[in-house]
Amino acid sequence: MGTPTFQPRHDGGSPEGGSPFASRRSFTRLSGVSTAQREGVARVELQPAGFGNRGPLGLSQARGGSELSLGFVGTFSPTKCGLATFTASLIGALELDPDSIGVVSCVDEADATEHPPAVVAEWVRGSEASLANAAEVLNRYDAVVIQHEFGIFGGSDGADVLELIARLDIPVVVVLHTVLPNPSPHQRTIIECIAASCDRVVAQSEVARMRLLEAHDVDPDRIVVIQHGAHANLAPLAVARRPGRQPVILTWGLIGPGKGIEHAIDAVAKLRDLDPRPEYVIMGETHPKIVEQSGEAYR
Repeated sequence: MGTPTFQPRHDGGSPEGGSPFASRRSFTRLSGVSTAQREGVARVELQPAGFGNRGPLGLSQARGGSELSLGFVGTFSPTKCGLATFTASLIGALELDPDSIGVVSCVDEADATEHPPAVVAEWVRGSEASLANAAEVLNRYDAVVIQHEFGIFGGSDGADVLELIARLDIPVVVVLHTVLPNPSPHQRTIIECIAASCDRVVAQSEVARMRLLEAHDVDPDRIVVIQHGAHANLAPLAVARRPGRQPVILTWGLIGPGKGIEHAIDAVAKLRDLDPRPEYVIMGETHPKIVEQSGEAYR
């Protein structure tokens, strides 16, 4: 599956050229109403083999308009991945009925993972059949949230995500977990296609939004910023700081290139004249994908 090539338009019209998005996606749909809702078709519970058979129970109006159903796409537990953790935390924070949420988990191999009940389908990297099934599953929800990293989808630079979006008839929100300041031409095309074909693009910082606008031809009105972070912990320290106590700087989580750890090491080294001198602690396992590629050489 190749990358659709077209010049994105931001005037509310369809893209010019031969992109599959022209016939499959609405570039101006922001109403949150899916094709199934417009036709008044009640959803049926999907029965994908090998999963929890927990597809959405019905359209919002079939439930008396009480609840939105959401599909999610990304890596997911038990995969060791920051994006998988993010998706699980996001779902937990939504406070929706569990039966209103379903996850399409991105995997490298079919039926190799024991999934939690929230997972309703697998999308196997490079598998056309699983892509088609993932689209069918997701189209039974009211909207879908796609977690985007170049490395988790099939195709060059994860270009297969464009085909998935092209097959969706519901509102699509894409959360960008990496916004490159200097993308390759192919990476740039993928992000521009995503921005032109989905309903909202989420950047996780103002810096990411600025990079997105500077390095890509995208409609700024489609981009929203939702800060990636944690609740502020402003409670008083349980233990008073001891005078002269060595400051500790901590990086924790899965470790690999692109985390900025090398820059942090260089920065801390420039603080050697401080007294007491700060200590920099790097705590965590090497990212499983890095281990697969080069073992523990990065450490």
